[in-house]
Amino acid sequence: MTALSMSLLAVATAMHSLAMFLTAIAASGVAYSLTFMGGLTLINAVAPDRHRAASLSAFYLVAYFVQGAIAFLLGLAANAWGLRIAIDIGAAAIAAIGLGATTLVVIGRPSPSE
Repeated sequence: MTALSMSLLAVATAMHSLAMFLTAIAASGVAYSLTFMGGLTLINAVAPDRHRAASLSAFYLVAYFVQGAIAFLLGLAANAWGLRIAIDIGAAAIAAIGLGATTLVVIGRPSPSE
């Protein structure tokens, strides 16, 4: 879903389409929600009860730091090379991260016989 939403964002930028941009935003919101919920679910499943609060705090800290770092770096890219190139770079990078996370989930999923 993340890769799809980032593809829509890149297309919206290239086409200068408000409707496509709004569709990309909606798809991105769904993808973000699902990804974030998956991370929280994983932590709740594997973290020991006595360390759950610390694990969730660390999750939030890392997640927000990464988001801020990406926004900062893409802002620098937009100033240096223009907004369209920064969006293309950011969309590709975020789509790759989403595809990587999906791959890890599929590989790590236990088989039905387990």
